Amino acid sequence: SSIGCNLCSPKYLFVVAGWSSHASLCSMAASKRMITIDIVSDTVCPWCFVGKRRLEEAMKVFSDKADFQVRWHPYQLNPELPGGSGMNKIEMYNRKFGPDRVAKILPHMKQVGGQHGIKFSYDGNIGNTFDSHRLIHYAEKKGKQDELVEELFHNYFEEEKCLSDHSVLLAAAKKVNLPGAEEVLANPDAEKSEVQAELSKFSRVAVQGVPQFIINGRPLPSGGAVEPDELVSYFKNC
Repeated sequence: SSIGCNLCSPKYLFVVAGWSSHASLCSMAASKRMITIDIVSDTVCPWCFVGKRRLEEAMKVFSDKADFQVRWHPYQLNPELPGGSGMNKIEMYNRKFGPDRVAKILPHMKQVGGQHGIKFSYDGNIGNTFDSHRLIHYAEKKGKQDELVEELFHNYFEEEKCLSDHSVLLAAAKKVNLPGAEEVLANPDAEKSEVQAELSKFSRVAVQGVPQFIINGRPLPSGGAVEPDELVSYFKNC
């Protein structure tokens, strides 16, 4: 996805102090640079959803100076999770982190999410995310990747839907007008080798966990859901 503008549109042509600013505006548009942002993420990672919101804030601040190309890459926090209807989300969290830690994590995530308009909800099930990554990889080819990622985050974190459930994935694809999703999910080999290759590649990049932002090919040293002002500072140095 990209954030840009069309300064050479007729509505932006005007005369100031007797001279046309068209050339000046076209020069501004031409001088804008392209910043490529690769994001290593899992669809059930709450900090990845927060990171997406923070990135969007940073891109909005910097949109007069650069255009952006955003690409999403797979990571699996728990590749052993079951497919289909998955398992109870809280039960999984308690097994992984322990009930005492979970009792602290969930309120904190709700507070952080609220700062970015995210309404985290922790009922429902969690399942294997591999098929969601297959669909996301396919969506890039159709120009629908960022829209699909947004919808899947919304489904899982705010609507308590399980992302290993193909009916959920198909509904998300329909919501963002992604054609061909049914065929992709019906064929377990579709996008499989590509996703496996990316999982192998980006697991070596996201050594600090996810999200991991990679700006113009350079992984950010801090990792995680970087604050918008920090992202803007990286943009300035691109």
